[in-house]
Amino acid sequence: MMLASGKQEFSDGPQHGDLEKEILAKLSPEAARKILAFLRLPDLLERYLKENTDPEMLELRDFLAFINEKNRSKAPIPDSEKDSTPSETSSNPGTGAKVDPKKKRKKDKKKKDEEKKSRSNAGARGRDAFPDAPVVSHGILGLCAGGQCTCKNGILYAIPPGSKVRFGAEPLLKPVVHERERLRCGECGNVFGALLPPEVTERKNYNGATPEAAALSTLSRYALGIPDLRLERLQGWLGSPLSNSRQWAIALHGFLALKPLWESWLNALAQCPTLMSDDANQKVISLKQEVAAEVHLAREQGVDEKNVRTGIQASIIVGYTADGHEIHAYLTGREHQGESLHGLLQGRAPSLPPPVLTTDAASKSKTFRLFPAKDERGFHLRTTKKQDASVATPVIHAHCLEHLRLTFEEIEANHPSICAQALELIGHIYANDAQCKVQALSPIERRDFHAVHSAPLVSALEVFLDDTAKQAKAEPNSDLGCALGYARNHRRAFSEFLRTPGVVLDTNACERDVYFVILHRLNSLHYQTATGAQVGDFYMSIAATCRALKVNPIEYLSACLEFPELARQAPTDWMPWNYKSALLLAQQCRQEEWGLLREVRRRQGYQQLVRTRADISDDRPPCRKDRSDSAHD
Repeated sequence: MMLASGKQEFSDGPQHGDLEKEILAKLSPEAARKILAFLRLPDLLERYLKENTDPEMLELRDFLAFINEKNRSKAPIPDSEKDSTPSETSSNPGTGAKVDPKKKRKKDKKKKDEEKKSRSNAGARGRDAFPDAPVVSHGILGLCAGGQCTCKNGILYAIPPGSKVRFGAEPLLKPVVHERERLRCGECGNVFGALLPPEVTERKNYNGATPEAAALSTLSRYALGIPDLRLERLQGWLGSPLSNSRQWAIALHGFLALKPLWESWLNALAQCPTLMSDDANQKVISLKQEVAAEVHLAREQGVDEKNVRTGIQASIIVGYTADGHEIHAYLTGREHQGESLHGLLQGRAPSLPPPVLTTDAASKSKTFRLFPAKDERGFHLRTTKKQDASVATPVIHAHCLEHLRLTFEEIEANHPSICAQALELIGHIYANDAQCKVQALSPIERRDFHAVHSAPLVSALEVFLDDTAKQAKAEPNSDLGCALGYARNHRRAFSEFLRTPGVVLDTNACERDVYFVILHRLNSLHYQTATGAQVGDFYMSIAATCRALKVNPIEYLSACLEFPELARQAPTDWMPWNYKSALLLAQQCRQEEWGLLREVRRRQGYQQLVRTRADISDDRPPCRKDRSDSAHD
């Protein structure tokens, strides 16, 4: 049988539409020509696919079966079959019982996952998805546009080129060796060396890493969860060894260079009118050793070890500035979120009104005080509720409405009618808040909108909860009684968004930030010291803030590490939402300086005097001229 040699030979035969296009797109030209030829003879095609064991043909067999199944699903259902099809609202055709919505969602999700797996090349992206990828052009040998075709009858013309995307492998941090030519005089012993460009000699580096490499190294660990030892192993496999000690040196060097920026970061967070906080467990070896020593001391002195403070956590604080920008910060230590907030708010301007704090109603979020100092016996004791109550709270407390919703959702299977009504009212409140976001209302306009549209919903919810609490099924120690008690005891905090501008309904922004803490804990296991925890807090704060603002964290951190002096002098100009203008100005000034430096070096010559025979024979320091020359070495 003659096989077709090209797509044009099928123009006179039967057309197969979308199937022909998909075959041409998914298979190699040789396989596509074979299959398109066999499409004229379906019986021969089926036999050929059964007998051929080539992997490409096996893949095509599955692909054609998928196409046939898809065509059958698109075909209209006969009326006779429609009548006999069981209703979607019944789990059993004979009983007419309603299907459980959760089971139906799981079934639909499972079906979609199976369909996704059955697709070939699932997740593959075309050339348009890689705009920054280098392009390598390949021409046709012996042919060109405007020339004569090999058939001797037609003229060739250019059409859009085809493309193939191939991924290469390179290490995350790739070393570059700058080799300098050196010359020595055989008579006087002077050594001359080539001048390096300003990009090498004048640019800031962090233990030999460029700002981009330093940003990539630090964020790989603290934002992507790649531990130093794992990255060291990967770099070694790819021929660019990078020790874990050097990775830590790069991270510490960058943190020390930008420490004033971190202090300004926390100060800007303290000025925010709206705050939210949460806690996540963290491990710090030095702090664990300190806690173990205090517990051992308590046992020796006969003090109940349960009264010793043993917690180590990362306090996550998120603030919204008056301009609507988000600031995220992590504070790791033995302090809980209330104590971390107390220390943070010490830097708040006295003229500002108290901020609004949204939390999950935990008792430690209401305890504002400094971390208690060691008593005379040498350990930290837990404080009692009476001591906590005596501390003033300089904030307006609001509670997360999402936690209230989840409380009723967890017991919905046991009390479907009661929970459904509570969830419906909470859902309408969130719908009103979504309208405020769509209309881009200011905090005051948003509060007034909720006061009109959501206040009746909140009142109806409170009345419903009070009436339900009087029923016999709402026993205080039952799951329903606990949920009702939680909602009724904090009713004012749950409805604070009706009275105070800027109150957020939930703490989802904080809950999302817990991801970085858990990722680091699962991969790196722990911090070694409190200093290491502070370094990790800084880089995690940058990653979380950039994610919320949809800013590239590597570009932002690279810019700050590129010009650390400017970031220290004017940290407010180097925040993630406004750093680009400061970066552009700094780059322009630097290009001018480097241009002048290149001109000076061009006039002096491309070689410099590295050392003289006098430097070798004498222990005397070089003269002023020699020192100035060797400054470029």
